[in-house]
Amino acid sequence: MGSGSITEFGTERTIEQRRNMQQVIDWLAKDAPHTVLKDGSMLDGFNYSNYIEASGDTVSDDTDSTTGQCGTVGCIAGAAVQFDSPVPVSDGMPVLDFSVEGKAQRLLGLSYKEAQLLFYPFSLDLGELAEIYSRGGLTLSGAYTRVLDLGFDDMVEDEYGGIPLAELEFAEPHDIARVLQLFQDTGVINWYILEG
Repeated sequence: MGSGSITEFGTERTIEQRRNMQQVIDWLAKDAPHTVLKDGSMLDGFNYSNYIEASGDTVSDDTDSTTGQCGTVGCIAGAAVQFDSPVPVSDGMPVLDFSVEGKAQRLLGLSYKEAQLLFYPFSLDLGELAEIYSRGGLTLSGAYTRVLDLGFDDMVEDEYGGIPLAELEFAEPHDIARVLQLFQDTGVINWYILEG
């Protein structure tokens, strides 16, 4: 399979990996609607802070009588994995015998650093963010002065005055899709395009 792109970290991505990413982007751009997966189960929405989790309060209320499965929600990685191979749910818990992050990295053609910046941006502090960029031979301009402001009231404070991407955990899926589309089109991961 031919190359689809090279990212800012020098990671080569295949056309299939780019197609997998575009599927996640398109889903997020539509605000992560309920989606029927290959096995008939449902991907019920987006939750950035969990790979894959059962949707709803109880399994019995959400169980689909045709598949015996309730729906799940997922993050970027969780959605990529479920679009490829739906994850069954038992007693309200996803049944996993693999690393969701590792499988999603392979499906989307991401390096470890790219996965960290895309899957966990809200949990990276300023130093970690700068270090990831530095290890990739890149610079993050103003890493210790910029704060991402998406209009939320809660700002997570640290010794530098604020974790720049902390609020992304609560960002709208269509906003996250904008950053992923930039990555898809240019190979650049830049959460700061959401500022202002």
